[in-house]
Amino acid sequence: VFLAKVEMQFLEIAASLSDSKALIDFLQKRSVMEIKEVDDAQELVPFDTSQLISSISKYRDTAQTAMQILDRYSKEKTGLLSSLNGLPVLSREEYEKKEDEVDSVLSVCRDIVNAEKTINENTAQIARYKAGMEAVKPWIGLDVPMQFKGTDTTSAFIGTLPAEYTADSLAIALAGQSEEELVYDCEIVSHDKDRSCVFVLSHRKCEEQVLKALRAIGFAYPSDPTKHPPRVRYDRLSAEIEQAEKEITMQQNKIKEFSACRDDIKFAYDWFTVRMEKYEALEKVCVGDSVIVLNGYVPKSQAQATADEIEAKFCAATSVRDVTQDDIDVPTAFKNRPFAAAVEPITEMYSMPGGEDPDPNPVMCFFYYMLFGIMLSDAGYGLLMAIGCGIAKFKFKVTGKLKKTVDMYFWCGLATVFWGALFG
Repeated sequence: VFLAKVEMQFLEIAASLSDSKALIDFLQKRSVMEIKEVDDAQELVPFDTSQLISSISKYRDTAQTAMQILDRYSKEKTGLLSSLNGLPVLSREEYEKKEDEVDSVLSVCRDIVNAEKTINENTAQIARYKAGMEAVKPWIGLDVPMQFKGTDTTSAFIGTLPAEYTADSLAIALAGQSEEELVYDCEIVSHDKDRSCVFVLSHRKCEEQVLKALRAIGFAYPSDPTKHPPRVRYDRLSAEIEQAEKEITMQQNKIKEFSACRDDIKFAYDWFTVRMEKYEALEKVCVGDSVIVLNGYVPKSQAQATADEIEAKFCAATSVRDVTQDDIDVPTAFKNRPFAAAVEPITEMYSMPGGEDPDPNPVMCFFYYMLFGIMLSDAGYGLLMAIGCGIAKFKFKVTGKLKKTVDMYFWCGLATVFWGALFG
């Protein structure tokens, strides 16, 4: 019971360089070999796939970003238990068809990413337009441009004062700043408790005296004066906001229309992921003028059969040997019955046992289920867990780690029923 780990063997392969792609595809589909870097490869060089990996990584990231954008603007409608159905199964013809369409799907992904980029740009523009409208709003009552300087005989001063003024209080304040009598006319365009927007028109003869008196009480010109009456800029910014909002709505609808491509985008993401793994594996092999050399670990039960199939399918030579103490980083795999296999993901989450270490799962599972039942110890909850997981196992296509998780909670439920009944 303590020897439930899979025994490994070391497989070495030397194949024709022309068969390298097909050989890697074959090993990838079989999923039985963990490729390791080739040591002491005389007259051979590592296979450099860094540029390909970089390109494929960008394509995969684009597909992932497109999926995230679709989820934000058009959430996928799924049932509460839809995740238990597992991944859809494709026939070879369906897979090859989708594989041929990956480039066009990638183009759709770029369209989705660009659409959100346009949305973000217009959202930022709207924020700037609204800030501009807020800045010009106090001046809407002014019927001349804010850059207006006066006429041949008059000088205009358009700006702000750091306090609340009326026409009368402004006149008193200016009179207190000059010993001479000032000839001017003023209009309070708008005001609040912290600021007053004013328009002062004076005769050119006393232009300097009026400006000096205004500055003495904190007068300042606007930072962005308009070339037209402020109402013109305000209306123009309002129209720009309306146009930007229309563009945002159009791009949002465009993204929603692409929701029909969601499954194709998911396939493209997975396809690029598989390609990345393939080229990452190729980085561990060595090549010569006409040969490719790779090696790795294979379960003993499949090692010789895999070697024979490789020699039958490809122009290749193979060698199988047992793992020795000199081998490092030998992968660990488990082979347990469902009762113990259910807790394997917990072991994998922490630390896998080494080559000489026993498999802890058969012992751990007993204590895990027992302690779970003791802590929950409610027969009703335990029965619901066991029934729910039982239905999930037989009604849905649960596979992989999800299947082990469902099995784990099934056994935990039964343990809870036992201890709940025992504790009353």
